[in-house]
Amino acid sequence: MILRAWRGYAAATEPQAYPRHLLHSVRPKLERMAGFRGLYLLRHRGLEEIEFLVLTLWDSMEAVHAFAGDQPEVAIVEPEARAALVRFDDTVRHYEVLAAEGLGVTDQIRGALIEGALAAFEDASVRGLCCEGAWEAAVSAMRQVDLSAPGEQRPGPGGG
Repeated sequence: MILRAWRGYAAATEPQAYPRHLLHSVRPKLERMAGFRGLYLLRHRGLEEIEFLVLTLWDSMEAVHAFAGDQPEVAIVEPEARAALVRFDDTVRHYEVLAAEGLGVTDQIRGALIEGALAAFEDASVRGLCCEGAWEAAVSAMRQVDLSAPGEQRPGPGGG
């Protein structure tokens, strides 16, 4: 897994413009890309500016190349992001992820919800429910998915 790290800086008087752009415009595009595994947006508030650290996770450098092109170390900064920031890094850094605790839990939860919803929707449709009724069955199935232990169970403090 590859972590791609980039920084941008916004004026302290405009703290929401960049996060809004990233989360509402960029993230949906990334989520449709093969090999994209997730995004973290971190914020550090300074006196005069706000630092944003954007971390994206990718399956491989091939997936990064599919997103960033032949020069993956060059930052991709859309015009809307440029307008929301006072400055930003022109380059990104890539890190090979050697260990990661809990990655994949989100995918497990998402998969369980989708699987349950699709099964309920198909079953409701077969039973002759209208689309609205099938949708209600799908939502009900998502609410019933057990999320109490989405990952592997770990031994307690004693190692047992």
